[in-house]
Amino acid sequence: MSNDQNRKPLPYNAKGLRGKLAHVLVDEPTDETDWPADLPPGTKTVIILDDEPNPHHTLRVHPPNDPAHTALVVYDQLALAETPPPKGMDPRRIALNRRHSIEMGQLFTEFLGTHPDVESELHNGQMTEPQEEAWTTYSATLLHRHQSERAALADHLEAEQNQPET
Repeated sequence: MSNDQNRKPLPYNAKGLRGKLAHVLVDEPTDETDWPADLPPGTKTVIILDDEPNPHHTLRVHPPNDPAHTALVVYDQLALAETPPPKGMDPRRIALNRRHSIEMGQLFTEFLGTHPDVESELHNGQMTEPQEEAWTTYSATLLHRHQSERAALADHLEAEQNQPET
């Protein structure tokens, strides 16, 4: 908390906050009724979703890597961070993940066609242990290829980040 003591809390009249990264200055951030904010325990930084504090003195925020997890936090429990918010996922990684999801879905559809005894999750069924083993075997080659492609892309992205700027 000593590092947080040097940070200046947001003023109530702050504007232009949307999209900014903020440090959480307290161990347990709260909403306007002094209830604990709905943030994962230990959250130290958040992205601000509102342009300015609302009349209840709160701002909507979310953890940097979890935009679906929003919470209300009293404005003076936050301080603007000096660093910009993290960028979104690399578009190449998004495209690869999307392709992998489609391919695995298609393979599972084929698997259901060749293993009619397996009940699809669409029918709220559960696979038995032997059926799980059959799926694991059936999908092993594609899974290995996907893991290799993800590792290769991760290496490529890391190499790009480590290249000296010209």
